[in-house]
Amino acid sequence: MNPIHQEHLNELTAALQAIQTLAAQGHRKEALVLALLAERGKWLHANPSPFVCVLGLVTVLGVITDPTAVMTPDTHNALSRTLLKVAAQRLPAAREETTTAQNLIKPLMIVAERLGEDDIFLGLCAMNDAMSMAARFGGDVQIITHTPNQANIDEAARARMPLWATTKPRGFTLTDGTELSFNGSVDRYKKNLAAIRLLRQLQMQERDPHTLTPDECLTLAHYSAFGDSQLLTRAIERDEEFSTLVNEEEQHRIARAALTAFYTPQDILHVIWNALAPALRQLPGTLRVLEPAFGIGMFVATMPRDIRQRSEITAVEIDIVSSDIAKWLHPDVQVVGGIGFEDAKLPTDTYDLVITNVPFNGNKVFFPGFKEDYLKRCLHDFFIARAIQLTRPGGIVCVLTSYGTMDKRDERTRAWIAERADLITALRLPQGAFESNSGTQCGADLLIFRRR
Repeated sequence: MNPIHQEHLNELTAALQAIQTLAAQGHRKEALVLALLAERGKWLHANPSPFVCVLGLVTVLGVITDPTAVMTPDTHNALSRTLLKVAAQRLPAAREETTTAQNLIKPLMIVAERLGEDDIFLGLCAMNDAMSMAARFGGDVQIITHTPNQANIDEAARARMPLWATTKPRGFTLTDGTELSFNGSVDRYKKNLAAIRLLRQLQMQERDPHTLTPDECLTLAHYSAFGDSQLLTRAIERDEEFSTLVNEEEQHRIARAALTAFYTPQDILHVIWNALAPALRQLPGTLRVLEPAFGIGMFVATMPRDIRQRSEITAVEIDIVSSDIAKWLHPDVQVVGGIGFEDAKLPTDTYDLVITNVPFNGNKVFFPGFKEDYLKRCLHDFFIARAIQLTRPGGIVCVLTSYGTMDKRDERTRAWIAERADLITALRLPQGAFESNSGTQCGADLLIFRRR
């Protein structure tokens, strides 16, 4: 990275002093505008440097008191990274103080990408999308924490892979503008039955999954399971057609999975992938991906096409009906159906990404692979611990989990996780974020880890 030319230091100093003065007087918006203008100043045309942008922004955030003291060319590379990390950590507070938060985040994202600070870039992307999601759901998406990973990443992993955005996906996708729609519990119930009805027809005809029409795919994709207790009661106790379409073993599996069958809304899925995609695109070669609570595969359906095209995806789903539908929608995915995550035989230290909406309940899990009893006392904690165990060092674990993971008094599970993974970012979604898909008012935390 080139140093700042000496002849431009006086002009840069004057600009930064003006920024500092405005920030000190409480004119944060004006200070930000001046910082952005300074970053695009004439000295950068000959010698672009992310250092200038970082220095201006952290001055606005009130991180440093004397910008001229850190402007020597021989130190600016290391200081750029240090100031970027400090700015990223201070950003949540700045978000509460100003309505120009997104204007603060996006320049920092550019700087993080230029400096190769992948974990900071990933966290900033999540923060940026969180504000869009908050506006969408009419609530606040809280930034619980943001802890950049200090570990170095191999230079080979930084090389960007070619994008295949125009390549035809190998399975059902929601990245082409297709949207799922639900209009209350009655509508969801009817669409569930329609999906099961079509599934039985396809199985009887022994159709090739690649021959499904767009309308058939859309019918299957509207299966949202029976997480709403009213839907489950109506199906099992009062609906004769349901009994003819679903055998006793499948009904048992549906009832067992119903306690946790709250499928993730499409809006949230797109936000998650927007946050993850930049880091995943920098990884070389084939990506090994695991989704251990697959449902019918909505995480894969919203996966960016270029990432999906070069991924080997393994999925686990305990509900037989859901896993059967998933096999028709996603022939490119290896679906392990009718079995729980705790019983699936999967290789440890292997996956580049484990991503899932963790089942939300307090059921105790039998799993000999963990000696620690506290990791098996509730299903959502077990899912996170097992996901970390299966991820390779340097790989990413991304989960939607209940508030209890971060809030409960017993800190042993969090301590176990912290010993093995760095928490890149954590976002608290508002209550009701899952209501349209699953009829539940529960909230959730989005947690992104990098395995050590």
